[in-house]
Amino acid sequence: MKRKFDVAIVGAGLAGQSCALVTARGLLDVAIFGANNSQNNNFETHNFITNDGLTKKSILSKGLSDLKKYSNINIYSDPVIKVSVTMNGYLIFTEEGVAIEAEKVVFAMGNNFDFDSTKIEGLKKVWGTSAFSCAYCHAYELKGKPISIIAQTESDIHFIKLLRRWSTDIKIFIHAEEHINIEQMIYRNIPEPKIYNKKIKSIESCEGQITSLVLEDGKRVASDALFISDIDTRTNIIIDSIYNSTTFNSQLNRNLYKTDPYGRTDMKNIFIIGDSRTRFSTLVGVVFRNLCHFSNIKKIGMTHDSIFRLQQSISRTSIR
Repeated sequence: MKRKFDVAIVGAGLAGQSCALVTARGLLDVAIFGANNSQNNNFETHNFITNDGLTKKSILSKGLSDLKKYSNINIYSDPVIKVSVTMNGYLIFTEEGVAIEAEKVVFAMGNNFDFDSTKIEGLKKVWGTSAFSCAYCHAYELKGKPISIIAQTESDIHFIKLLRRWSTDIKIFIHAEEHINIEQMIYRNIPEPKIYNKKIKSIESCEGQITSLVLEDGKRVASDALFISDIDTRTNIIIDSIYNSTTFNSQLNRNLYKTDPYGRTDMKNIFIIGDSRTRFSTLVGVVFRNLCHFSNIKKIGMTHDSIFRLQQSISRTSIR
């Protein structure tokens, strides 16, 4: 017989862990999956007081320690491979053969970056360590150092101006179909820009730190970091297997999963939160924005049965 939960959370990153904590404190039985499968664990986090400069790995490790204090949270390390619909809710299956039932499912699976779409070999290896998308999150540590940026669209001109706040040694690589137009706009808006007409073909690195950028003609360019404002993302095959309703986001120029402001989809008891829903967020933004999502999940899911089951669980734990 499969164990039943009020809420199953697929993804144990910051959004997933925060969701587990808040829903469990609402006296719901919670299962959270993928505790050892978060991406970019060496990513340093900034702009979040008490956690500034810590790696994502250390923050998530502390988060799991917090979750383990709650008897109504069950943590599964292996990732989910399938979610299917039942008469009373959903079945969740993991890579290692675990199968549970849940009334509600929350997907918190983060971004699924399509690094291949950039056609830059080695970018994935340095992402989050010396290649970034957010200047406010990562440029402080690079102040005064040589920085490179890939200009893809007109909006990247503002990004170049922004980076000049931290360094004037900025190398610009144009990866755009309308190369000439972007180049002309850069010259009109950026004083004495250092523009390279050859695209970056690959990145040489050591333990996540960029050592050189290799261009199409074989030339190597030294750089301490690379900024790229936008990388295509793939939809998630686990989410797509059960829910694939999307809406076009004109600001990001791509489709995102369709939800209301609380992360609710138009499929009963299916929620999508965190970067799976918004495409990009800061660490503190995940916590602040998603608290209302979690409270909404908790409000909808609160039943006398769940309270009674938790009381029984606490009693059994006390007896042991």
